[in-house]
Amino acid sequence: MVFFPLHLQKWEEVMFILLLGDMAAETIDFKLQESATSGGTYTDISGKAATQLAAHASNNDNKQIVINLKAPELSAGMRYVKGRAITGNSTGGPACVIALGMKPRFAPGSDDDLADVVQIIT
Repeated sequence: MVFFPLHLQKWEEVMFILLLGDMAAETIDFKLQESATSGGTYTDISGKAATQLAAHASNNDNKQIVINLKAPELSAGMRYVKGRAITGNSTGGPACVIALGMKPRFAPGSDDDLADVVQIIT
């Protein structure tokens, strides 16, 4: 799973949350990657990778991994960040990643919502 990149110049911090469901007995890796452009080449961000979850029939079920990133932690010239989750085989299981931009540099934060957001309550 690779997720839509988040433009970090609009946020001071971002939090990525990997939510796991009933996973197969496979290893699970989750990390953050950075790029200078949205569609560019992404590289791993040092220190922003979770410890690999070992393959197990039930130990990884319904678990969460949270990785926080502050804008100054990006390498020079990098503006975009995305989360990348990988399972050790092709079975995987239900999972999702939530990316939360925090401390917007420009207000209101709703100025940059996706077109399919139908409601924002503040």
